Parts: sequence; structure tokens; C-alpha cells
Amino acid sequence: MLRWLIVLGAVLVLIGLLWPWISKLGLGKLPGDIAFERNGTRFYFPVTTSIIISIVISVVLWLFRKYKGDQVWFSEVKKDPMYMLLREGKIADFNSRKSHGEKCDLTHCDFRGLDLRGLDAGGIDFSHSYFRQTDLRGVDLSTSKLEGASLNGARISGTYFPKELSANEITLSLLHGTRLRYSGK
Repeated sequence: MLRWLIVLGAVLVLIGLLWPWISKLGLGKLPGDIAFERNGTRFYFPVTTSIIISIVISVVLWLFRKYKGDQVWFSEVKKDPMYMLLREGKIADFNSRKSHGEKCDLTHCDFRGLDLRGLDAGGIDFSHSYFRQTDLRGVDLSTSKLEGASLNGARISGTYFPKELSANEITLSLLHGTRLRYSGK
């Protein structure tokens, strides 16, 4: 969160420094921008300029998300067949296929609201996954990797967590949705 505030501040400073050139583009004086002055009071509402800036920011963020490289900052619904079994509630099928050696990629996955009770999670990498409102009761995650995962509102009664995760870290993630960080890092 602090990193984003610093980036936002740097962007605002950059816009301020570039304002003499930006103002020459005509932003703020486009057709559709509402501006009038009456009795010394000035009212300005840049409708068209706001829409154009919104479109530019949306395109930049879309490009950033599409071409960000290997690092994924969000959880997603993947096409991995093992992951799809979990999304469809077929825990027994997942466990059977896992026990027969089938590989799966469950990093950066969205498990929101799923019932994962009975899941054989041994050795699975759930890094940066999202478990909001997920039913994890009785699941043994002690040998799973949970770095960067979020447990916001998950049901965790009887769940075993890796010993590297402190109780405070789990509580913060459960109550506030923070990403899990392993102790000693």
C-alpha cells in the first residue's frame, strides 16, 4: 500500500512538472468541458477531458496487466483442468488425480467462496491465491506454500497451516485480507 502511495505521489509530481506542455494539448478546453464564470465565481467541470484521461489510464493499465512479464499481481480463474475440478466441487476427483501424479498449477488462483473441505493439499503451491470466504475447515495446509495468499473471511476451523506462518499473520489475513508473509523474511 505504501509503495502505491509513493508511486501516486511521484506521478502527481511528474504531471506538475510537465503541466506547461500538457496544457498545450488542449486538455480542459475540449468540446463538452463545462466552464462558466458569473459574478467573480468560476465553475469548471471537465467532462470530456475526464473521459479521455479515464480511457488513457484504462488502456495503460490493461497493457501493463497484459504484458507485465512473469509476475502476476492478481488472482485469476485459470484453465488448468485440476483447478477446474476444484472450482466444480469435485474434491474427490482432484485428490485421486493428484495421488496418481497429475501436476497442477494453483498459484495466483481465485478460490473465492469454494468449499475445499477434504482437499489433499499436501505440497501444493498456493502462492498469491485468493481464498475469500472459502471453506478450508479441516484442510491440512502444513506442507503447502501460501506465500502471498489471502484468507479474508475464510472458514479455517481445524485447518493446519505451515509452521512458518505466525498466528498474527494468519489473523491479519483472515480479518483484513492481507497477503500472508512467512516469518523471518
